[in-house]
Amino acid sequence: MLFADSMSLLWLSYYAVSLIVLVAVYLALALLPRLPRLMVTWGVAGAMWAPARFRLPLVEEGEFYTGWAPSAMVAAVGVMERNTGALRAGLMWLLLGVALGTL
Repeated sequence: MLFADSMSLLWLSYYAVSLIVLVAVYLALALLPRLPRLMVTWGVAGAMWAPARFRLPLVEEGEFYTGWAPSAMVAAVGVMERNTGALRAGLMWLLLGVALGTL
């Protein structure tokens, strides 16, 4: 059931909002020719939709929470926490998503 698991509802709402952002990006670039506009739009889509794994320490010693999040968020949290491992993994998946989206 969709409402029983809040993570699936969170991802569904994230993808719905990201579709609105994609339409806004596409319309904002109306002055560009169609091919560059599509390449930039799909590059942004790749950046928004590329997932990455993360690992957060819990209150208990030696306990960790692992999960999936958008790679841009993993990289941003890695910057804020000065965690080079999370930053490297998030940026790797982010750049891969942009490259695949643009291609």
